[in-house]
Amino acid sequence: MASVVVSSKGQVVLPKAVRAKLGISRGVRLTVEMRGDTVCLTPEDKGTATWRGWKGILKGQDALADHVKEHRLEVEAEDPARPAPRLRSSRRAR
Repeated sequence: MASVVVSSKGQVVLPKAVRAKLGISRGVRLTVEMRGDTVCLTPEDKGTATWRGWKGILKGQDALADHVKEHRLEVEAEDPARPAPRLRSSRRAR
């Protein structure tokens, strides 16, 4: 078991072996939880812990329009007699 010192700002440095074993690197968010007299630090799951995990997932200006177009084609392929809903765009025509 390793021992750490709390700085005047309340910071601690996790030992390198602990960081390596848990995959903790610079910028990783940790959840802090009190369990009685014990402090537990748990790495957050990048994909689902917060909205930050979704940041940048829809890169490009036309990501939503492309998704709607793909969905429209799927709906029309399932039932050609039923027209798919149309996307209203607030952007001007190009």
